[in-house]
Amino acid sequence: MLLVLVIGICTLLIAQVDVDSLNETIGDKFFEAAKEYLGVPFVWEGRSKEKLDCMGLIFLAYKDVTGKDWKKLSVYPSKLVKSGKLGRPVEGLDGVLKGDFEHTKLRKGDIIYFLVTEKIYDTDVPLVNIDSIPYWVWHMGIFAGFDSCGVALCLNARPGDKVVIEPLEDIYFDAIFVTRFDTIIEYQSSRSSPENSDNSPSLNPSHQGREFQIKPSRGAGNRIESREEIVKNLQKLMADNKAVVIYAIVTLCDNKHQGIIPVPQRFGNGDDPKNNLYWGADGGLKTYFKKSKEWRMVVNVENVSENILERCIFKRKDKNVYMIADAYRGGAIKEAIFDFLNVVAKDTILRTEIGLPVNEVNLDFKNGVVPQLVCYVGHNGLLDFTLDSLPKPSGNNKPKDVIILACLSKNSFYNILDSLGGYPLLWTTNLLAPEAYTLNSAIDGWVELGSGEEIKSRAAKEYNRYQKCGLNAARKLFATGW
Repeated sequence: MLLVLVIGICTLLIAQVDVDSLNETIGDKFFEAAKEYLGVPFVWEGRSKEKLDCMGLIFLAYKDVTGKDWKKLSVYPSKLVKSGKLGRPVEGLDGVLKGDFEHTKLRKGDIIYFLVTEKIYDTDVPLVNIDSIPYWVWHMGIFAGFDSCGVALCLNARPGDKVVIEPLEDIYFDAIFVTRFDTIIEYQSSRSSPENSDNSPSLNPSHQGREFQIKPSRGAGNRIESREEIVKNLQKLMADNKAVVIYAIVTLCDNKHQGIIPVPQRFGNGDDPKNNLYWGADGGLKTYFKKSKEWRMVVNVENVSENILERCIFKRKDKNVYMIADAYRGGAIKEAIFDFLNVVAKDTILRTEIGLPVNEVNLDFKNGVVPQLVCYVGHNGLLDFTLDSLPKPSGNNKPKDVIILACLSKNSFYNILDSLGGYPLLWTTNLLAPEAYTLNSAIDGWVELGSGEEIKSRAAKEYNRYQKCGLNAARKLFATGW
């Protein structure tokens, strides 16, 4: 009887080892299939070998491994998890807060759902509730194992960039949810399907031979965790009555060149600043600040460069504070975003010889102006394309506050801003109308040396006043800090 029991236990253990081995095999296969897409540019809703978003990467790897049509998968994360087609939830990783997340429970090829407390899409429901708080999926990736130092890695289509392998902790999330392929039956049967027959092409031939490179943390040594130095610099400038400078880049709304829901053509012509939704219309930056009781427009220059169609300089009536605002051609949105990031990364900008009334503007444009606050207003182009390169931070760069009023800007700009050294004073967690009243309210708080939370509250209150979305919803729309 004892011998039978021992044999039974051994048989069970061998079976378990075999199952684990098979599970590891499909995880490896899934990871290897996805790895073939390294370097493919990130594009919102990209589902091809030429452009991918985070879900598109997983969908294509799923098709490569199973031979099944990815179009039959749900695009709603909650339904996708419920279907079980991307594996079953992993016990202990099926909805845990970031602080409770145990990396050692992960296996290569696991599907990772990155969760946040902000509602991203109205069409889906929260994936989990933790301590009665709902958590929504904003991003997805594939566990890529550990590096030689034991750092957990994630393969993902990084927003605003491309498909990379990077430290998992570099990705923004509040909580985590993981699924794992726990059977290879589907995989084994699919190997004999016509799509995966020996006569079919190898996996992703257009990406064969792509260099495999683990990306280091882009924010290493550059992230500004605190505004303390920025506030001290502002206090000193104000005490010495020296000019405080805000620089705002506005990308004109453009129906033709931007992935936006079309607006009336009068407002959506990216070559027409005068009537543009983000510049010349009532809620546009130029018109709004020109009508403001706190600001006075002291300079208005047209056709500053090929990409900058108009430049306005406003002076605060009660303080020695200037705002320089540039209207970029709508079709030059990639250049606008790069220039915005370059201003964050560099110490001195805006060297120009254009004629300016000396009595009105006490700024040294010839040698360059240093802004203390850098703003971007307009469409989030990182949802449509990948930047060809990123600016390199200068060694002596003074830290700057940054405001990004564009849809889903925290998600898209998180890693990039982390690498350049700017402090995210105000950015967004969802879709919004990037009109000037929000920027104005945030600047009002900034000029008064308010905290990030105070500035966020001002912005939310003003946004709700115009959009009637409810103060709670407006508060969730904006974020400050990391």
